[in-house]
Amino acid sequence: MNTPNFFGVGQTRGGTTFLYSLLKAHPNVFLSDMKEARFFNHHLDDPKRSEKIRGNRPVTMEDYLAIFEPATSEHKAIGDISPQYLESPCAHQQIKEFRPDAKIICTLRHPADRMYSLYTMGEGPAEMPFIENFRANENEWLVESAYSYRNLRKYFDTFDKENILLIEFKALTQNTLQEKRRVAKFLGVDPNKFPEKSESHENASGVSRYKSLDIAFRRLRKLAWLRDAIPADFEKGLRSAWRSTLKSPAKLSAADRFEVMTFFREDTLKLQELVDIDLSSWLPENSTAPENNEKLQQTESLPA
Repeated sequence: MNTPNFFGVGQTRGGTTFLYSLLKAHPNVFLSDMKEARFFNHHLDDPKRSEKIRGNRPVTMEDYLAIFEPATSEHKAIGDISPQYLESPCAHQQIKEFRPDAKIICTLRHPADRMYSLYTMGEGPAEMPFIENFRANENEWLVESAYSYRNLRKYFDTFDKENILLIEFKALTQNTLQEKRRVAKFLGVDPNKFPEKSESHENASGVSRYKSLDIAFRRLRKLAWLRDAIPADFEKGLRSAWRSTLKSPAKLSAADRFEVMTFFREDTLKLQELVDIDLSSWLPENSTAPENNEKLQQTESLPA
């Protein structure tokens, strides 16, 4: 029976769609056509589990295993990339019980840039500027999901460190060839078998050229009853129509970046110690105002 042996657990807006497209092109890696199965997001024994799962995603274990049936003996690595697993309170433990030797891949992105990307993708009302939305959502998902240390630590507590691979968003999008070879080696497949083609970052965010449409789209996607009522394909069509109106967003301002990263300073310091990666470039200077700090004036010249 074909079962996944690696899991891409996040972060949301951290490059998982790009990673999915890179790995799906490798002849020895199998990823189902259903990106983000999200099977382990909710407790498997939850009596209301079926009510919480949308978009024709698998509810039962039989449903879940069925999406991997097309894998063949040539596929040495079989994966499930669902960025919501990082934020889920139970996914890490359920994955461990399902596959104790699972390999875990997690992308890491600067919290302020990631949150801004979420905002430009429709999280939060269009009428509210990003930083006001941030302040208003301190205890909501938009902010809670940005606690990188808090969310990643449970995976380090559950899996062996050598079974976890971390990929920085900037490295993935700027040094793609090097990073995809690193991922291939981690998964035990030949890094030389990727097709020879230029890569581009997919699923980039933006802002709509039509404010009224943007406002309407954001309001509609917040209506849980509507999301449950409309078919997944229709919802996908609506999102595609909205995305066709997008243009590149303005750069995140130095002042907003400074405020957000001051808020996440402690979490970032703990993350740096946990993963043993230098994240000092993420942090604001202790006592330097952003308008006087050249480093803070710089924002990633990357797609959101």
